[in-house]
Amino acid sequence: KYITDLNSKLNKLYEEIALINIGNGNIGIEPFCFCLHGKSQIGKTYITKDLAATCLKAINYQTDNEIFYTRPLTTKHWDGVQNEPVCIYDDFAQVKTDMSISDTIGE
Repeated sequence: KYITDLNSKLNKLYEEIALINIGNGNIGIEPFCFCLHGKSQIGKTYITKDLAATCLKAINYQTDNEIFYTRPLTTKHWDGVQNEPVCIYDDFAQVKTDMSISDTIGE
């Protein structure tokens, strides 16, 4: 019981600190990843954006800036990323060469 209570208190403190410092570079937030897969053109990207926005709303994340960065699979670098809290890999692993697959998964 003591350990459980202590863990709960530490998690609450971490969340408070993370929310205070989110976006200003003072603390790194552990990423949360999820993957939607299915046939083309069935709304995976729409659902991804809706789910991510709902998650951010649940932690009271507020910003006037863009919240999504869509990572182009065709670029080697993170061109255009500007500290958006959500990174979307549209068509993740839909690449043609073994090296491209290895590079994508390695990120």
